[in-house]
Amino acid sequence: MDLLEQELTRRLQNVDIFGDNHRADFAPTSQAVTLFDELKTVIAALQGAQGQQTASGSGAKGSTRAKSAILGGLKRDINRIADTAQQIKTLPDNIKSVLVRSPSREAEVVNQARVFVQTATPLWASFVAYELPANLLTEMQSDLDDYDAVYASQQSGSQSRIGAGTDIERGLGRGGEILDELRPIVKNKYDSNDAILREWSSATRYPGRDKTKPAPTPPPTV
Repeated sequence: MDLLEQELTRRLQNVDIFGDNHRADFAPTSQAVTLFDELKTVIAALQGAQGQQTASGSGAKGSTRAKSAILGGLKRDINRIADTAQQIKTLPDNIKSVLVRSPSREAEVVNQARVFVQTATPLWASFVAYELPANLLTEMQSDLDDYDAVYASQQSGSQSRIGAGTDIERGLGRGGEILDELRPIVKNKYDSNDAILREWSSATRYPGRDKTKPAPTPPPTV
């Protein structure tokens, strides 16, 4: 939720409190009772969507850190293999031209790592002879599998955040409609009770409209 959405949610919560405080004033068949009940459902849905949005955001940060670590490891392995390949005299030039140092862009790093694993596997004995670990390509493939899992998780989290945002927008829209429906009912009910009407006005005040304007600065004296 952004700041405005949080303020609008608090506005609905204030009206919910007003409803709890004055529910007994209305007959069970009053439309006010129905609307106050629906408002509770809307607020619960908003809180659920907000929790989902927050959890997805936290997960995205963790996934970004994990992906960064994986990419760092892949770059290091690519460069080790590339530097070694250039010194192995028995490697054909067309293989050396493929096994070059790591690019900087994420997608290129991942694609190059896949090519390295595929290209170097049948020739790996030559690299081991140059003291590269025998299991290095296996570890690179494991890192690639981890990258794919993190990427899929990020895509799922992105869809989850979008869905939560849609639910929040829909909930705030319906909440605003409920307040509009309640407004004439409350005014009719408490037509002669200024104190409760002030309470209602305070609960429904739109964000940003409750700030007292500062007094204008007097012109400087000459």
